[in-house]
Amino acid sequence: MHIALLLPLGHRFAADTASSISTCAHDFARANAARAHMTVIGSACDRPFEDVAFVPLPEPAKNLLGSRRADYARTAANAIDALNPDAVMVELDGWLAASIARFHKRAPVALRLHSDAEKAIHGVKGWRRRARLKRMAGLVCVSPTMATTIGDQLYGRPPVIAAPNGVDLELWRGDPDWQKAKVIVFAGRLVPEKGIVELCDATRDFLGSNAGRDWQAVFLVSDVEKNLDLDADCRRSLAPVADRVQWLTNRHRSDVRAAMQQASIVVVPSKVIEGFGMVAAEAHAAGCAVISSGLGGLRDASGDAARYLETVSAEAILAALTEVAVQPALSAWRKNSRDHAASALSLDATAQTIHDFLSDLALRH
Repeated sequence: MHIALLLPLGHRFAADTASSISTCAHDFARANAARAHMTVIGSACDRPFEDVAFVPLPEPAKNLLGSRRADYARTAANAIDALNPDAVMVELDGWLAASIARFHKRAPVALRLHSDAEKAIHGVKGWRRRARLKRMAGLVCVSPTMATTIGDQLYGRPPVIAAPNGVDLELWRGDPDWQKAKVIVFAGRLVPEKGIVELCDATRDFLGSNAGRDWQAVFLVSDVEKNLDLDADCRRSLAPVADRVQWLTNRHRSDVRAAMQQASIVVVPSKVIEGFGMVAAEAHAAGCAVISSGLGGLRDASGDAARYLETVSAEAILAALTEVAVQPALSAWRKNSRDHAASALSLDATAQTIHDFLSDLALRH
């Protein structure tokens, strides 16, 4: 079976510039390589991933309205026609997926939804989104919560499955004999919605307390150039404990993995409903205790293996850090993480689920 994965416009399929969407596409393609021939299609980029077949698309031209989406969709459809795959899965972009389904009739076109289900089907333009979703041969949602919500709204047509973004457990686990350090990690975009302000205040207070006197913190933040004022505010908040805090910007995914493999605690204090908590899933795989807001797909990612916050506030995060950082609680939470990752977050299991779904769509197309 030949499966083509199409990335949204602007998402680079390169290790040093990959978005979370591109990373998920890469991981799925690599994990599914033994079951099917996989080809990723996306915007041309420097140094694309070398372990997955990639078709680069040229920079699209603007139309009279200044939009490049239509040209990108036509170019992508031509590339798909040339590949002649058995199934196509478009990542994230419902408009793009609907356009491909209109242009390309020879194979079923499925859409993998990574974002919040409420945003996907509600709002002023909600009826248009629902119409686009109904044009799909199938929908793959990254969390059961999202799959249930969308399935209910679309009345079961097209078929919808839940396939959480899995994690390469061997890659993220690292050395099981490695002694974890007393380090707290945050990894994510530098935006207020991620709870970064509250976490910085809580981290300052925790590191300054008796309970946190032996601890350190590592913040791996992206999109800093878009939020320079917030960057300054966070650094100012952490200034009293700056000697025990690393503030790392726009780092490679391998840096996030290395930090988690050494850390004992990862905090995911998002204040918005997440589609799926990939950072939480990776933290579980790395054997870290996870403190989470539990909003949306974060609870799907962690199950019963995270210490959930009652509210995203500096006080609530500080209380959770103080509780989780002591023994034997820390060891118990870390064991919960390892067990949960092994039973629920396997990338291979996710790849198998999506492969079987696309195979079924291809047979019925």
